[in-house]
Amino acid sequence: MKRYKFLNKVGRQIKSNSGNTVWKLGEWQKIEGKPSLCNWGFHCSREPYDAFSYVQGEILAEVEVRGKKDIQKDKEAWSEMRLIKLYKWTKKDSLRLAIFSAELCLKNYEKEYPNDKRPREAIEAAKKVLFKDTAKNRAAARSAARYAAESAARSVAWSAGSAAESAARSVAWSAARSAARYAAESAAGPAAWAAGSAARSAARSVAWSAARSAARYAAESAAGPAAWAAGSAAGSAARSVAWSAARSAARYAAESAAGPAAWAAGSAAESAARSVAWSAARSAARYAAESAAIKKIQKYFKEIVKELDEL
Repeated sequence: MKRYKFLNKVGRQIKSNSGNTVWKLGEWQKIEGKPSLCNWGFHCSREPYDAFSYVQGEILAEVEVRGKKDIQKDKEAWSEMRLIKLYKWTKKDSLRLAIFSAELCLKNYEKEYPNDKRPREAIEAAKKVLFKDTAKNRAAARSAARYAAESAARSVAWSAGSAAESAARSVAWSAARSAARYAAESAAGPAAWAAGSAARSAARSVAWSAARSAARYAAESAAGPAAWAAGSAAGSAARSVAWSAARSAARYAAESAAGPAAWAAGSAAESAARSVAWSAARSAARYAAESAAIKKIQKYFKEIVKELDEL
């Protein structure tokens, strides 16, 4: 079975990130006993991006596995493994991944904060290094990364409705800024680790943004086109109606499941039912969006792999 694994080059040797295994192309390696994820065995992943998310090495290995195993969704441990093909992974490859990941959440961020150009500037600085890696461009990318990382105090109460909503938005935008910062940092410094961080931050930002928006957009669509008129009195009114309708729909669904006790206004049962309903809706939307974002990153990662030089 074909899997992927990132390795490091130490002198003339190819070694695992953990342990003392020295690898040679085509040579089977074997452990005694039963593999255990993160503890014992030769680790790998079905997807090259998943392998990269765990180890940011200089060599991407296509491996063959057999024997005993311990498996989870994005990571596996096997008792026997050998290298089939080796590819050179460079800083440029990490930088491409970081930029792609950061740009996934840029649109959502700029929709909320159209005047905050720091994430875009950080990404553009990283792109300059990608096309022309000079000391001047690296210094600019480093500066942009610091600028994007600065904490900005913002009012997020425009349609929050609850502390949980404010928290969700805060997490989303923090992740968006982080993705852009890591893209710039991958241009200015240790690219592989920063690229992995950018990808994770991007997926998190997209997920939280979708979780926050799912109910609102559905309700606003029912309220009419005026809901989209940002800043207008009609738009504000429609948004207010939309949020009220969305909250009511979730509440009534939860209360129906909770039983007669939920109808007691102000009761703990009603509060609990509402909380569970909203939490479930946000979690479902967030999980779906994060999965979609990761799939996009995985697909792009495979495109990079196709262009790698074989060792």
